[in-house]
Parts: sequence; C-alpha cells; structure tokens
Amino acid sequence: MLYEGTKACGLIKKVKLPDDASINASVDIDPIPQGFGIVVKPSAALTGLYRNVAQDLIGIAHQVCRYSNATRRNIEADVTAV
Repeated sequence: MLYEGTKACGLIKKVKLPDDASINASVDIDPIPQGFGIVVKPSAALTGLYRNVAQDLIGIAHQVCRYSNATRRNIEADVTAV
C-alpha cells in the first residue's frame, strides 16, 4: 500500500515515478523499554529522481498510508529513499 500511496503523492505533486520504482521493507524485532518491539524499515527505490524528491514522496506516502496510520505509535517505521 505504501507503493500506491507513493504513486498517488507523485500524481498530486506532478512527479512521474520511474517505471522500475519499487518499495521493499525489512521487519525486525528490537529491544524497547517494555521488552521487544517490531521495527519496519521500508525503502523506496525511485531511480532517476533526486534523493530529496524521492524522500519527500515516500515521507508523505507514509503519512497517508492506511497501514502506516493503523500501526503508528505501535510499530516503529524508518522510511527512506535509496
């Protein structure tokens, strides 16, 4: 869903995503003060876009993604453009 959100944000900001755009994520269990917690690290490969533009798109998509919103404050997410 983060990919779809990134596409939608690209349309709104009038930025065409590359045809080979992809989003991958790693999921880890890391220590937190209460024990252990889930950490998700989505990374967007948006070749051909300036890194700051790609980071802006993926950041906005993370804010509007329904799954990101459902897990916010429960699961740590470190969203980056690569």
